[in-house]
Amino acid sequence: MISWNTWRVNGAAGAEMEVLTMQIEIDRSALKLAAEGLVAIRDGQGTRIVCHSGSLWITQECDVKDAVITAGESFTVRNPGLTLLTALNASELTIIEPSAAAQRWHPASMRARQHDAAVVAR
Repeated sequence: MISWNTWRVNGAAGAEMEVLTMQIEIDRSALKLAAEGLVAIRDGQGTRIVCHSGSLWITQECDVKDAVITAGESFTVRNPGLTLLTALNASELTIIEPSAAAQRWHPASMRARQHDAAVVAR
């Protein structure tokens, strides 16, 4: 399940704030963000973010290196915890939740299966 919050602040003094909270139970979500729009993804390790237009600034909890992706680029969330996506300008993106099939073929799980197979073979 993909879960996120979005915020859009308009104006400086006396700003209006629009807050939208979503819980999406599908494996893929397409979004359009206005400039300075924000998406917060919680515990999205393995989630892939694809930028179709515009540019996105991505910061992850416990990671000192932020990333910026532009149209045609993608980014995979590496860490559990909070990941923030900020639209540097109007942007279109797709958020793809990791599938069970992709997790089954993850190198760590492959090593575990190989180890289990070796133990069974003995």
